[in-house]
Amino acid sequence: MNKICEISAGDFFTQKLMVKNIAEHSWEYCIKLSRNQKVLHVGCSDYPLFNPATNMHLHISYCVRELHGCDPNGIEELKKYYNGAYYRSLEEVIKTKQEYDVILATNIIEHVQNPGNMLKQLFEIKFEKLFILVPNYSISNQAKYDGEIFTEKIHPDHYAWYSPYTLFNLCKEPMQQIGAGCEMNFFDAQNMISILITK
Repeated sequence: MNKICEISAGDFFTQKLMVKNIAEHSWEYCIKLSRNQKVLHVGCSDYPLFNPATNMHLHISYCVRELHGCDPNGIEELKKYYNGAYYRSLEEVIKTKQEYDVILATNIIEHVQNPGNMLKQLFEIKFEKLFILVPNYSISNQAKYDGEIFTEKIHPDHYAWYSPYTLFNLCKEPMQQIGAGCEMNFFDAQNMISILITK
């Protein structure tokens, strides 16, 4: 993976991007990426909906060489189940000068008001692979409008939906700055979009 994701344009408003449809669940893909690796999991606690049975941090903990977590909330509850290294911000991680084989930033970018700033911080951390997973905008087609009230099923802390192109576009400049390559995938019946950035 030594090039930026392939992209072409039709007219000015038509963007075409190579995206694979992956049949396996996104968690299983994360396990493959993380196996025997040193991993930083950003957004590890699932706060305020933490459930040990459905927490990805716990799900991948058995297969990694070393696992660190980063989340501003919910760390104390997660520690009851897995006592690894935890950070409350990416600034804390950057200060440690830790190096990671894999950074998992799953279901987190859509929760921040300034995703560009978050990406800048992620790229300040030394990594070999950065995996970002976000909800696909197309699942918002369940929204309804009755002429007055717009009803949408969405996590109340989300600030944005993403498409393959908008996720790629968000990551393009920092990838170019470090000469990284990428691949993009759909997961979970195309409800999720990922970009895997590799140095």
